[in-house]
Amino acid sequence: MKTRQQRKQEIKRFFDRLSPEELDKLLERNGINDKESNEALSYRTIKEEIEKGEI
Repeated sequence: MKTRQQRKQEIKRFFDRLSPEELDKLLERNGINDKESNEALSYRTIKEEIEKGEI
């Protein structure tokens, strides 16, 4: 049985071998998207402006 440290190292090596494009595709396939939608960006911008008192 592998130790926690060995499993952690195997996972790290797996991700280290992936190119940025492969990693993006893998994350996208698994429903993990690091890009902010236009709606989320607009909401965040408006919220920040309200908090600053600019609106």
